[in-house]
Amino acid sequence: MFQEIWDSVLSHEAILYRSPLFFLLIAQATQFGGCLIFSFIDLQRHRVPFNLMIGPACVAVFGFLPFFLMWYTEILILEKDLPKKAPNAIQFTIEFVVCGVVGDFFHYWTHIWLHSNKTLKHHVHRIHHEYKGSLYSWVGMQVHPLEVVMITIAIYSPFILFAHPMVLWVFAFLATMNATFAHSGYNGGFSSMYLPFALTSSDHQLHHELNSTKNYGNILQVWDKLFETYGENKKFPTQSLWN
Repeated sequence: MFQEIWDSVLSHEAILYRSPLFFLLIAQATQFGGCLIFSFIDLQRHRVPFNLMIGPACVAVFGFLPFFLMWYTEILILEKDLPKKAPNAIQFTIEFVVCGVVGDFFHYWTHIWLHSNKTLKHHVHRIHHEYKGSLYSWVGMQVHPLEVVMITIAIYSPFILFAHPMVLWVFAFLATMNATFAHSGYNGGFSSMYLPFALTSSDHQLHHELNSTKNYGNILQVWDKLFETYGENKKFPTQSLWN
């Protein structure tokens, strides 16, 4: 099955597929689409004012510009040949799990660094924590460009170096979906639906509320619990998405 899917990808010969940065377009589109869905829910429930959504949404739209120009001009700054073979199920699973766990570990310590280094905290990561109150989806896009680079390198380096492009692309979609849910302000989180040891949006709400001293992880609770930075959110509840 994987080979059939991969053969279909190769047959299109789309120029963006050959860019090592294609996974960023997947992440950007996933987050933008997820934010639009949560925005519709927030507006229906009168939970978040429309004016709070305009600025981050415009920034997100401009984020597509480099990929649009790459496609329109058919010019790639970076280009590599895609492998002819798709990963089998075992290879896919091993690469997905191992690279995901390692990337989550790197993210945890990068996030710690963003909070412990005074320069990074006050001039870079501060932008992500400017909004005070119940989280909503677009908060996840309010990030300094330097932080975007740092977090991207932390999370995706293991995939870029060791994983098949198909694994990287699938992870970019699922990880971004989870990050969007984590900033949504609603109970649960995509990964928490399937992983009992995953961080939830409630965990991330606590991170934003308690002067950012707890819950630095991205997907897993493992590193926060191992290094004793995990906190259970009992004071700042998130809302139910289904009620």
